[in-house]
Amino acid sequence: MERNYGNDEPSMARIQQLEYGLQNGDTATSAIKQVASGRFGVTPTFLVNADQLEIKIAQGAKPGEGGQLPGQKVSAYIARLRNSKPGVPLISPPPHHDIYSIEDLAQLIFDLHQVNPRAKVSVKLVLAQLLLVLQRLMLILFRYCLMNKMILLAILISGHDGGTGASPISSIKHAGGPWELGLTETHQTLINNGLRERVILRVDGGFKSGFDVMMAAAMGADEYGFGSVAMIATGCVMARICHTNNCPVGVASQREELRARFPGVPADLVNYFLYVAEEVRGVLAELGYQKLDDIIGKTDILKPRDISLVKTQHLDLSYVLSIADAIEKEKVVNKTFHIFNVDRAVCGRISGAMAKKYGDTGFAGQLNITFNGSAGQSFGCFLTPGMNVRLVGEANDYVGIKGMAGGELVVTPVDNAGFCPEEAAIVGNTCLHWWASLRSRESWGTVGRIVAAGMTGGLAYMLDDDDTLIPKINKEIVKVQRVTAPVGQMQLKSLIEAHVEKTGSAKGAAILEEWEKYLPLFWQLVPPSEEDTPEACALSEATAADQVTTFQST
Repeated sequence: MERNYGNDEPSMARIQQLEYGLQNGDTATSAIKQVASGRFGVTPTFLVNADQLEIKIAQGAKPGEGGQLPGQKVSAYIARLRNSKPGVPLISPPPHHDIYSIEDLAQLIFDLHQVNPRAKVSVKLVLAQLLLVLQRLMLILFRYCLMNKMILLAILISGHDGGTGASPISSIKHAGGPWELGLTETHQTLINNGLRERVILRVDGGFKSGFDVMMAAAMGADEYGFGSVAMIATGCVMARICHTNNCPVGVASQREELRARFPGVPADLVNYFLYVAEEVRGVLAELGYQKLDDIIGKTDILKPRDISLVKTQHLDLSYVLSIADAIEKEKVVNKTFHIFNVDRAVCGRISGAMAKKYGDTGFAGQLNITFNGSAGQSFGCFLTPGMNVRLVGEANDYVGIKGMAGGELVVTPVDNAGFCPEEAAIVGNTCLHWWASLRSRESWGTVGRIVAAGMTGGLAYMLDDDDTLIPKINKEIVKVQRVTAPVGQMQLKSLIEAHVEKTGSAKGAAILEEWEKYLPLFWQLVPPSEEDTPEACALSEATAADQVTTFQST
């Protein structure tokens, strides 16, 4: 049954007064208006009467499912607001049909600015989307907006715990994810790319108290959304039948007899948020802070709770307590992660963040990072001093490639690997190129072709116990000689000792045990820049000439 407004079409203000009982010039117009995939009711009037426009990509409680408003809830009033017909279901598809690329999304932002130039624009994403496309989508989108002078005010990360009662239980429990992971991923990615100060991070998804606000602030959020609990404060009883038009207290129903039961008044909601704010103030004071801005991104105030549950025994929360904070405060941290061969250029982003703040040698902390698994290409690229990186497993091509300013990189096979480590390759092709500050390398086991290609500095020590190394060396630059200089012999031995200490290498231990036997089997690769160093040249030129093997390119 619909309200009868008479023969004259009432004004919007009159409708709002009749529908909501608004007084004192209050308005039911939302300051933030969503642009969802169905675009029902998204008219110029709708858009210009907003302070902020939010592009809703998905909802945290039902990601990838779109939205549905059943026909029985589409009253004449709702149909008029949505530019539809009464009784016709309104289905918003999972994708926006004008967004199939980053450029399409940027174009929609531009379009919204054209119709309402004073409004800020935000994008609402859910955790599943953030983990899949955050770096590829958001960073390129930000740069695209900056280049085209478009304003993107906020990113909203929506968690799975919120949502209306119309969201399927299976979606809430299995399709979404916790806002904590999405928020920290977004916050850290933006920091590492120098974009954090240009955007507001907003988060929602089951917020209930001031404690939730404090948690989100420490993880990097600037703004906090309350949905379900705000409805509860005004009378919702969480019957979870919103989609049926049968809400028993009239919160989510268009039936007049049910709407008459609605008990809520604005003062109830105001009172609830006053209590939330008071709780935030109390916790801030207890921690010694004056305002909420003081703790945004301060993950050091967080501590994982020790909850002994079977399903949480293997949960690693160290990711949330970010490496970014360790870099900022020059801390010593130890972290362990699983790695897969789709993870490329791992540690490069961390190195860049450290170098941007401290240069190549100024970092006073230490990041000890262990990875378990199979690393993708360019593992350990651009390491800087203060980074000690260890991989237990194997790696694809380009390990340590591109440059190295003094970090430590250790790769070892897994225990009980089923093969002899010195007879198998655990790193791929083209490794250890351009290690700018590495003084020496040592190797045993087989190697591929073009060893020492592009080697303009440092020394390399290569064990050749099967007499197969020489044809594989790039002979255009380096000189190949036995390790005769006492300083060079000491350096080689100390390198092997460090190798055994770091990796537990049985082969290395055997070489040290029979040092006099193995020393003559090592070759020393010397580029021109190192020929006069004590490690490479300890004998007179005449004597050394007899010790040097010169090879002609074939």
